[in-house]
Amino acid sequence: MLSVVVCTRDRAASLARTLESLAVATPPRGELEVLVVDNGSEDETQAVIERFRERLPLRSVLEPRAGVSHARNAGVLAARGEHLLWTDDDVTVCREWIRTYEQAIEAHPHAAFFGGPIRLRLVGEPPRWMHTQLSFGASPFAGLEIQMPILPIDAISRRFPFGANMAIRAKEQREHAFDATLGRQPWRHGLLSGEETDVLKRIALAGATGMWVPEASVEHWIEPARQNVAYLRRFYVGMGYLAARRGIVKGRIANERARRRLRNRIAWKQALYVVGRATGLTAWWLDSMRKGALLRGRLLAHRDAAAEREALGPDVR
Repeated sequence: MLSVVVCTRDRAASLARTLESLAVATPPRGELEVLVVDNGSEDETQAVIERFRERLPLRSVLEPRAGVSHARNAGVLAARGEHLLWTDDDVTVCREWIRTYEQAIEAHPHAAFFGGPIRLRLVGEPPRWMHTQLSFGASPFAGLEIQMPILPIDAISRRFPFGANMAIRAKEQREHAFDATLGRQPWRHGLLSGEETDVLKRIALAGATGMWVPEASVEHWIEPARQNVAYLRRFYVGMGYLAARRGIVKGRIANERARRRLRNRIAWKQALYVVGRATGLTAWWLDSMRKGALLRGRLLAHRDAAAEREALGPDVR
């Protein structure tokens, strides 16, 4: 059996689009279930789920703890399949998506995980700068094209599948839970991510390998609310925060003097951003915005680490 797992929160209309693409997809030769994990939605999500029960072998579970990692872990516990096919509630899958993964799983029984392309679909009329700099936004919008040689994915690979389009064998998936400190969650400073990459890297470090499946493509729908600098800045703040937290060890927390230097560098990048926008140098202001946001995330991580150390008291420190 294959389990398609979709985690959702307050995206009823988008979820309906995702489920519609699954409903018209070519079914596998074997058994299939579609599992929707409702991460505490307060909109019409449950009504959408009910509407698709007659068209899909659909089950739903509720995970009230906010955060995509909590939702993913609830999906892992509830799934009945030997492999879990992951996608998101703002994605549409290609017609042969399920069948293609089934064929890849059968052809490569040694592989513990699989991944496919994620093609961006911008809704409406994007800002002009996005037309010229779309490759810049591929990472924040989880775009993924497979242009490298199709080699197995192992612990030294530089690129891993993203959560919008991946399949993981249930055995390894249950041995490696999603880290609740990673992934989208309530956090006032920015957007956290990386929960799926963290799991896949741990699976690979344990000795398993994965495979790319170029034919198993999906479209990631980017609504106008995310087609702006504010969204990109929040993404890069989160990226900088997580990168710094991974590097912080006891005794290496930036002191106040070092944090002051970080604040000065952030201010300088903000000034370059303002000048770039005023002069129309798109690549310049985008790069300045990105670097400034990464630095801000780094500053926040060191500030939080310093506060945590202070809370431990002098005896523990």
